[in-house]
Amino acid sequence: MEKPAFLEKNKKIVDKFLLGYVKKQKEMPYTLKRAISYSLFGNNKRIRPSLCLEIARICGLEYTKVLPIASALELIHNYSLVHDDLPSMDDDDYRRGKLTCHKKFTEATAILAGDAMIFMAFDLAQKYYSGNELKSIISHLTKASGPNKMIAGQILDITRNKRNYEEIVKKKTAALIEASVNIACDISKAPKNIKKSLKVFGQNFGFLFQVLDDAKDKDGFVKIIGEEKTFLLAEEIFRKISLGLEPIKETKGLLEAAKYLFLQTVS
Repeated sequence: MEKPAFLEKNKKIVDKFLLGYVKKQKEMPYTLKRAISYSLFGNNKRIRPSLCLEIARICGLEYTKVLPIASALELIHNYSLVHDDLPSMDDDDYRRGKLTCHKKFTEATAILAGDAMIFMAFDLAQKYYSGNELKSIISHLTKASGPNKMIAGQILDITRNKRNYEEIVKKKTAALIEASVNIACDISKAPKNIKKSLKVFGQNFGFLFQVLDDAKDKDGFVKIIGEEKTFLLAEEIFRKISLGLEPIKETKGLLEAAKYLFLQTVS
């Protein structure tokens, strides 16, 4: 199965926007800009911003209205990856087929590059949004990436608290994907019933994303419940996504994205 067209199209849109934004940072030290660019560009999937743009389209909103915040979501995601790779965290040497940021530069540079991307994300939010819209965006960003979600998932992960691995996944991975959907729904002023269904989609898609990643890497759920049960879990989540999207028009692309992830893993 080919990658859904909206993923590739939205990736290019986000790449162009982020490239322009990084280039505009004239006061940023050269080494820091290099480290950020190295981490931010390359073989990146752009799943979170692509979903944000697609949800806006489904809700009848021009993609340009959510492009800045979709790009901010990608900055936060990439900060988390840079920090996740650090020696004090997962201690990884490679990501997406190339040296991790701290291996390419230095550990200190990687820490600062990650820190910088957090503030760049919030800079985009305040530059392009205001009033209640900005308040809603900040609420989603801080909740999904803060101490009760992404950071909570990371601390549970590094302390090897695997008693509830599903909780780690939902906090560390799924929360930001869910936020991508919720932010687009809020900006689009989607009706309550549509917003509720898409929120559930965001939760399930984020969960499916990590389950399939574990299946591909033979890690996480595979080590805990075994490969067969991991694929059965993925099938169950995919069914929930499919059923949940049935009442909403123009969600074929979202279902295709979930199916694409699934088939990429089992093939």
